[in-house]
Amino acid sequence: MEKIIIRHSREGDAERIVEIALKQWAHIYATYRELIGEDLYEIWFKNQEERKAASISKDALDFQHCIVTEIDGLVVGFAAFSINNSPSGEKVGTLSNNAVDSDFGGRGIGTKQYEYIFNIMRKAGCVSVCVSTGLDDAHTAARKAYEKVGFEKALPEIKYYKKL
Repeated sequence: MEKIIIRHSREGDAERIVEIALKQWAHIYATYRELIGEDLYEIWFKNQEERKAASISKDALDFQHCIVTEIDGLVVGFAAFSINNSPSGEKVGTLSNNAVDSDFGGRGIGTKQYEYIFNIMRKAGCVSVCVSTGLDDAHTAARKAYEKVGFEKALPEIKYYKKL
């Protein structure tokens, strides 16, 4: 039987977290390229993989605000989050960069990670949590995962691009 552990990230996790992130977001970047075209993609998303890797590495090293899931000692997922004050002064959480290696998909790992973070947020006094994701087809699985754990109120958004 598999041994699943969710814990705060450690310094040695950063490389694997970046590996998972880049693997899982490759199809998102391909979709962006397809949706806005090569010219605009190169303007807005040039070196996106390197920038994302740097962002994820920073998240991974924020040991208080990044968790990982291990199966038999291998990191198979991660989720970063923050806790802040809302404009009304109440504590709120934000779920940010997160992913589960597709080789381990369908096991409820994402759900377990979100619930783990929600418990941390509750203990910290948070009254609400939000997450942002894309409306494109590449983000369908993410939207389903968020809805599965109870995210239901949404402010739809669209971002337009134009070459000048």
